[in-house]
Amino acid sequence: FLLANDLLFARLSREKRYVVCPVVDLCNHHSSQAGVEAAYEYFADAFAVVLPEAVPADGEVRICYGPRSNDQLLQQYGFVEADNPHDDYAIRQDDLVLALNAASPFA
Repeated sequence: FLLANDLLFARLSREKRYVVCPVVDLCNHHSSQAGVEAAYEYFADAFAVVLPEAVPADGEVRICYGPRSNDQLLQQYGFVEADNPHDDYAIRQDDLVLALNAASPFA
């Protein structure tokens, strides 16, 4: 009964669930690692990291948390990525005008 119940609700609910997984959480994040699949395999009762290409023996297995800015990475995971292609910065127009006026030699 429990297996049937688990299977039924696993199929009905397609929501992603986020967990901390021992060993997998040791993988570093890098934005260039798109295509890496990290998911729980129900029937194998295991968590799998599937890479789109082979990793050299001295290489590093890296996963991608998705296109997140450094603000999001810092708040959600506790780190920032150097040269993050998804990083952005929002500035209000009035703050920009104040900063430009303060820096102007004609102010």
